[in-house]
Amino acid sequence: MEKEIRKNEIINAFKSCGRTAYYRDEVLPELLALQRETVEMTFNKSHSELVGLRVIDVLKHLEILNEQHDNIATNELEIFRRDCKELNNLIKANISGSKGESYVERQLAVGCSNSLILKNVELTDNDEHTEVDFVVINPSGVIIVEVKNTSKNVFIDSIGDFYRVGEYNRLDSHLGYKMNLRKKILNKLLEEHNCFDVPIESVVVFTNNSIEVRNKCDHLVTCFLTQISSYVSNFNEKGIIDSKKVYNIINEGADRKTYPLQFDSNGFKTHFAEVMVSIEFFDERETTIDTFDITNNESDDSLGAFEKIKMFVKTHPIQLATAVTTIASTIIIGVTTLLTVIKNKK
Repeated sequence: MEKEIRKNEIINAFKSCGRTAYYRDEVLPELLALQRETVEMTFNKSHSELVGLRVIDVLKHLEILNEQHDNIATNELEIFRRDCKELNNLIKANISGSKGESYVERQLAVGCSNSLILKNVELTDNDEHTEVDFVVINPSGVIIVEVKNTSKNVFIDSIGDFYRVGEYNRLDSHLGYKMNLRKKILNKLLEEHNCFDVPIESVVVFTNNSIEVRNKCDHLVTCFLTQISSYVSNFNEKGIIDSKKVYNIINEGADRKTYPLQFDSNGFKTHFAEVMVSIEFFDERETTIDTFDITNNESDDSLGAFEKIKMFVKTHPIQLATAVTTIASTIIIGVTTLLTVIKNKK
C-alpha cells in the first residue's frame, strides 16, 4: 500500500506532458520539460547543478543504483530503458529539425529582403493535411521550402522517394508526393480567393553542405543551405503578383492543428515511478530479511556465520551498519548468558 502511494506521488509530481494534444511548436519544449523533471526527481539537486544532464544520464544512474540494490528493479528498468531511448531519440530529432529551420531562416532573412516569409504553415484540404517549413512570397510568385538537416548522404529516386544512405538505404519519406500535395493545396487556397495562375515552385534545402545528394527526380529541385538565397533571388516567372495579398491569404488560410505526442508520456512516468519505488523500498525490505537470516540460523557453526557476515558485507553495503549492530547485540547477549551459566555452576 505504501509503495502504491509513493508511486502515485512520483507520477503526480510531473507537470509536463499533461495534455492530450499539442501544436507542432509546443512539442519540443514539452519533451524537454519532461526530461528536466525526470532529471530533477532522480538527482534531487538544484537546477544549476543539473544543467546538461539528459534522460540517458538518468538511465545510467538508475542502472548503477539497481546493481547496488541486488538488481531489485531489473524488470522495471528494462521497460524504462526502452522509454528513455525513445524519448531521447524524439528529442534529438526535434532539435535537429528545429536547428535546420533556424539555419534556413537566417539565410532567407539575409538574402531575400524583398520577400515575405511564413514559417511552419499548416494547410488542409478535406482529409488531406500538410505542413510547410517555409513559404516564401515575392512579386514573382510563391516558393515552398522543405528543410532537411541530416548528416547522412541522400538518394532521391525517380518518383521522389527520399532515402538516407548508410550501410543500408533507409526510406525517410515519400518526399515527391508531399511536395506535390503542398503545391495542390496551396494553389487551391489561392484560387478560392480569386488568385489565379500564381507561379508556385518548391525546393528541398539540405543544411549540411558536406553530404552527397543524388536526385533522380526530375520534378524535385534540391539545393544546399548556401544556395537557397540565390535560388529565391533567381526565381523570376512572367507576371507580377500582389505579394501582400497572397501573404495574407496563405496566413489567414493556414489551419493550425494540435496533435497527440508521438510518445507515451504517461507510460514513461509510470515506469520511472516503478523503478524509483523498487529502489527506495529496497532498504526496508532487505534490513528485515537479512537481520532475520543472520540472527536466527541456529544450525550455522562459527565458520558458517563468519562466511555469512563476509557475504553480507560484500553484497549489502547499505545494510552494513544495521547488521553489525544486530550481530554485536547477539554476541553480548550470548556472552552475558554464558557468564551467568558459569556463575550459577560455581
